[in-house]
Amino acid sequence: LERAIGFYEAALTVRTLKDFPEDWAMTQYNLANAYRNRIKDSRADNLERAIGFYEAALTVRTLKAFPINNVETLNNLGWAYLAKLDYINREKPEDTNQRAATINSAYDTFKNAITGATNLRKLESGDETKQKHDLEWDRLYKGMVQVCLDRDSNQEALEYAEANKARNLAEVIAQKQE
Repeated sequence: LERAIGFYEAALTVRTLKDFPEDWAMTQYNLANAYRNRIKDSRADNLERAIGFYEAALTVRTLKAFPINNVETLNNLGWAYLAKLDYINREKPEDTNQRAATINSAYDTFKNAITGATNLRKLESGDETKQKHDLEWDRLYKGMVQVCLDRDSNQEALEYAEANKARNLAEVIAQKQE
């Protein structure tokens, strides 16, 4: 990871937002993934950097321009917020303001990702593509359920769990009918 981070950071000196926006966003996304998984140094700092890189990538990876990349980036950003929340709960449980802000950010992120995934699903064709994305979208719903539980919104968590289950069931029925 340390070597990858070094290479990605070096790439950003050449792949600028102005000249290579897609490459720049992909590099931001890859840096975010590396920092989210990084063990070296402060966990809190690594997560903050990951969140910043995901947010930078989203300036290019918009739902309109790059819908799949947008949902993928939002998904990972949501999980970075959940990792930050886990860190806060373990290391700084008294910091209720930061906890609340992180929960709200995670909620908004997963909600946007689920909306994007739902729109994408309507456009997709081919069982293989749908199955690949369904695995990713399952993670979205799991993340949202976790966030809702952290918000003490048990009813809403149940609604998201049921929506995901219904989506999966509808897909199985559609495949059987084909």
